[in-house]
Amino acid sequence: RGVKRGAAWAADGGSRRDRPVRARTSGRSMAKVSYAESGGSDSDAGLKNSQARREPVPALDELDDSLQQPEDEIERVLGHRDPPGASSSSEAGAARWESAEFRVKWRRSSYTHCTWEPLAVLRQLPGSKRVANYCK
Repeated sequence: RGVKRGAAWAADGGSRRDRPVRARTSGRSMAKVSYAESGGSDSDAGLKNSQARREPVPALDELDDSLQQPEDEIERVLGHRDPPGASSSSEAGAARWESAEFRVKWRRSSYTHCTWEPLAVLRQLPGSKRVANYCK
């Protein structure tokens, strides 16, 4: 059936129990990370000087307009509905879409924040081309 696992140890005259057990370690070596600032000491004076050199953070109202969130953008049109009281059979073509409301998925928002919006409002927003393609 094969050789027992301990047989190789017994062949040279010793046994596993007679030899000292060495702890297994990884062959990989990890460089130690130093979190101390270079060139400075951990004294209180060194910490105060580094804090004094920091620049103040501007207030939110002073931020550049390009850093602020852009206005709502249409990501996807999920569906449409006719407003209550309007019959879709009486209107034809493009006039039908003027009175319709569209279910819109907004960019940077989840599907739980989808809303029904009229076409007049959606034409003024970025992504209005998606509504036009939906109407085709």
